[in-house]
Amino acid sequence: MMARERKHRKLEEVMSDSQENEPYMYSGNLEEEPEPQSEEKPRPLFPQTDVILEVEGRPIHVNKQTLADSSPVFKRMFESDFKEKHMSTVPLPDKKYEDFEKFVFLIYNPGHQFQITNDTVIALLSLAVEYQVKAVQNRCESFLTSKLEQTKNHKMDHNDIPTLLSYAECTEKYDLQSISQLVVDLLARYDVKMLKQADVKDRVTGEVWTDILEKRNSLLTTCLANITGNGLAADVTATLELISSMEYGSPVKSNLMGKYESLLSNACKYYNRYNLTPHQLVHLIIAGERFELKTLLSSAIELASKAINFDSNMGRYHEISDRSKLKIAERKLHLQKYDPSSLQYI
Repeated sequence: MMARERKHRKLEEVMSDSQENEPYMYSGNLEEEPEPQSEEKPRPLFPQTDVILEVEGRPIHVNKQTLADSSPVFKRMFESDFKEKHMSTVPLPDKKYEDFEKFVFLIYNPGHQFQITNDTVIALLSLAVEYQVKAVQNRCESFLTSKLEQTKNHKMDHNDIPTLLSYAECTEKYDLQSISQLVVDLLARYDVKMLKQADVKDRVTGEVWTDILEKRNSLLTTCLANITGNGLAADVTATLELISSMEYGSPVKSNLMGKYESLLSNACKYYNRYNLTPHQLVHLIIAGERFELKTLLSSAIELASKAINFDSNMGRYHEISDRSKLKIAERKLHLQKYDPSSLQYI
């Protein structure tokens, strides 16, 4: 009996030592204990790869079926009787590694837009057309359209000409009709002499150059009609951009800008005659700031100070500088205190 008890105690001691030194074991009816988190290894950029594309001597590991499903060119390369079908490494000469890696990334990740930028869109579009990857081509075209629309609605910089020219060449090369008209409209805002100096005439087709000249002539005609007429221009910013795009120091530009600023300033002074609205007044303040038209800006701020219905809820109000907002607020407070009868709705 004593021997059995000693043997039992010895067994308990052994089991106790085992439980302290061995990993935790659990039965099916016990709650699972979380296992220690191991350091996760980075996943490959393109998982389940079975072929290497060699670009500029550097490997891009890809999956044949994934590329074949997205590109008829890759499909023929890997499934038809071409030598690439049996190659483990396929060299792609005359390609740039960084461009091609982004291109493959877009094939694998159609939901990611961040890879397309002003610097990469032309190269990616070229690859998309060459390899007939319609999804990537459509995204590149959408990116270009969006950028051109933004440029059309905001102040342009003369440095935009090389970018627009590259877009023009791209639209001609790949027959992107949905974009070509936007490019023509934007290039037409520049002075003809400036366009020639940027080699636009030499680098686009004669048909496109004619379209640019005809569009510019139409814009100038509209601009002059707006300035000499008795009403505000339909798009103040676009008209000012057109005038500003003329050759620097041109007497024609100076004369037109002066006349147009005078018209807009008079619209602030005789707002009832011009049916000026608070929203239009916001546009005039922004235009005065953007194009440094001091007379216009002063007239617009004065009217805004008197307008009871001029407030921060109007569209584009956030684009007005803090300095002008402060001037309006200070002037309005002064009028409320010393000349409240001058405050009125417009």
